[in-house]
Amino acid sequence: MNKVVISIMAAVMAVTCALVGCDGGRSRIKDTLAGMRKHPITLPLERMQCRFGVKDTVVQGGAKPKLRMVVYIDSAYCTSCALDRMRQWNGLIADAARYKGDLGYVFIAAPKPEQVEDTYFSIDYSQLDSPVYVDTAYAMRAANPGLPDGSEYHVFLMDENGNVLFVGNPLGGEELKELYKKTVRSNIH
Repeated sequence: MNKVVISIMAAVMAVTCALVGCDGGRSRIKDTLAGMRKHPITLPLERMQCRFGVKDTVVQGGAKPKLRMVVYIDSAYCTSCALDRMRQWNGLIADAARYKGDLGYVFIAAPKPEQVEDTYFSIDYSQLDSPVYVDTAYAMRAANPGLPDGSEYHVFLMDENGNVLFVGNPLGGEELKELYKKTVRSNIH
């Protein structure tokens, strides 16, 4: 793994530690991030329904981007609550155009059965400029049993081979956003 990626991951860990407290948490976070880097992430998107606004849609195959920012909303959290804030991603989605298809965004919602209808409603009115995959079969979790439970680990940047390069929500603050952008620039040549 190149030195830039290791430096960025260390900086992300430092920011995360500052946010959650570091005494015993630092080694736990470090171990969790190391575990995420050890096992490539699989995106079983073909096993999910895809919605864009008020319509079911099919995302055409084609060239896979070099990098994908994945936002995974697990059933353990209020799926519709998270989807109601998704339009906040539109600025970063628009900014990705500068990379000419080398940076993509994947939004996955895995609602509880009783939340499915609310999830579709939230997607319909989210104003997100991207499709959202609805994972009612929990295919993401099944394909990635090593994915940590904490929502802080469910927003990550991965390369075309599923290797995690960055963990954290770049909408969480300017420092994280700059680290995210630096990671993208250093991995798209």
